Amino acid sequence: MSDRDAPRSAPMTSLPPLSWPPPGLERLQGSIWRVIGVSWIGSLVLVLPLLWALAVEQPF
Repeated sequence: MSDRDAPRSAPMTSLPPLSWPPPGLERLQGSIWRVIGVSWIGSLVLVLPLLWALAVEQPF
């Protein structure tokens, strides 16, 4: 058996386990709830007038 026929194995490296959040995104994880809250408020501001216009009978 030659070197060319031998199975190649991946080098053994000891990688640290994956952590969450990825490095550099810790701040984003904490502030994402504020962003979600603001987006809900913005959604309500945009949708409620539309719902009101559709629900209330208006003269044409």
